[in-house]
Amino acid sequence: MIPGQGLTFLAVSLQSAGKVLYGTWLAGVSTAAFLLVSFCVTAAIFVVVARFRMPARGLGQIVLANLWSAVTFACFFFALKYLAPASVGSIEIGAAVIVAVVLAGMRTKVWPGWRRGVACAGIVGGCAVLALTELNDAPANGDAVLAGVALAASALAGIASTLAAVTFKKLANVGWSASSILAHRFYLTIVMAFVWLVASGQDVVPATETLPAVLAVAAIGVLLPLLLLQIALRRTDTLTVMICGASQPVISFAFALLSPVYDWSGAALTGVLVVSGALVLDIYAQRSRDVSIRPHLTVATPAA
Repeated sequence: MIPGQGLTFLAVSLQSAGKVLYGTWLAGVSTAAFLLVSFCVTAAIFVVVARFRMPARGLGQIVLANLWSAVTFACFFFALKYLAPASVGSIEIGAAVIVAVVLAGMRTKVWPGWRRGVACAGIVGGCAVLALTELNDAPANGDAVLAGVALAASALAGIASTLAAVTFKKLANVGWSASSILAHRFYLTIVMAFVWLVASGQDVVPATETLPAVLAVAAIGVLLPLLLLQIALRRTDTLTVMICGASQPVISFAFALLSPVYDWSGAALTGVLVVSGALVLDIYAQRSRDVSIRPHLTVATPAA
């Protein structure tokens, strides 16, 4: 039997590989089409896993979970169309942590100590390096404006994922299991993707020749990580999951080197290492406190 640490690392590695495959194989597939297909399949499977059950309490929170999930995944996969996977992942995680620190300070009236302050500064600095790198590279690709929008979308995905984590904790407090949340948190994402496709005049189902690739990326980058993390969280500790999550930008960068779509960038690697190092410092700075893990490491994907 694979230990929880191994399952967690495998799930994070699959998420990272899925991001790279999304940018490599699905350049011609719209974000909305990918969202519709992948989350229809994911939701259907988790509804079965949850045995079609929906707890009676917390319905307002599951509506909020649907809202924040839709924002997270739409922004995350949109950003992947125009930015390197490691940049999207780093900025998303960085924004999520910064917002979580601010929300915790507002709630407890206790602001972080110097270690968390240094970690937050490192996250901001690393993300700034990545943003500047992407913007400098964008004119050569003719997508400078879209790169800027994608950077903002990456940060928004992180903010929404933190807000989603808050709703997940409230749902858990009223009796929702991880399976139940996973089964019922994607409805708005599916509806949004369908409306997006219809409004843009695109086909609801991807072309026959691209559908297998869409399903494969959805399985590798979304469905399997969710399943593995759900199992892993029963076998390992929170700290292990958080540390594995912090390594995701580095793993994404390594996988991107194997793709013909992404080029080597020393500046990007520097930004990724700074962000990941700062995340690890932040984790150890507050490891003795009860903290919420970002949603795509607990009961989510990027995002996404």
